[in-house]
Amino acid sequence: MDVGSGNSLITNTGLAILSTSKHQQGAWEFLRLLLMEEWQKNNANTGFPTNKNVFNERLTSAMDRPKWSHIPYGDIVIELRPLTEEQASELITVINTATGVISHLDPLQNIIFESLGAFYQGQITAQDAARIIQNRASNFVAERR
Repeated sequence: MDVGSGNSLITNTGLAILSTSKHQQGAWEFLRLLLMEEWQKNNANTGFPTNKNVFNERLTSAMDRPKWSHIPYGDIVIELRPLTEEQASELITVINTATGVISHLDPLQNIIFESLGAFYQGQITAQDAARIIQNRASNFVAERR
C-alpha cells in the first residue's frame, strides 16, 4: 500500500442544517445526538461509526467474532470471517491517511441538488425549481439517447 499517495473515503451520507431553518438550535441538538457514543452504540449498525470509541469496539468485535458469522440480508445470508490484525491495521491506515471525501452522485442527482440550492436560498420558488429540474433532466436524458 502506497500510504504517501493518500486515500479518499467514499460516503453517501451527509448531515446539514439549512441556514434558513427556524429551528437551528433543535437541529444542532439532533446532530449532536447522532454523534454521541451511546446513540451510535445502539443505532449505528451499518457503515463506520463516527464516534471513535464505538468504531474501536466494532473493530475489536470484528476481530473476535467466531470463525464464520452469518448475517441474514433479505433472501441471502452473508458469511463473515473474523478480521485479522493485519486487515485491521490496513483499515486504520486507510482511514488515517485519507486526504479527501468523495461523493459519487450521478448527473441527475447533481441537477436536482444544484436547482434545490437556489430554492433553499430563496432565489426561486418550488415550482420554478421543479420546472428547472424537469427541463435539465429531460435534456440530459435526451442527450444520452
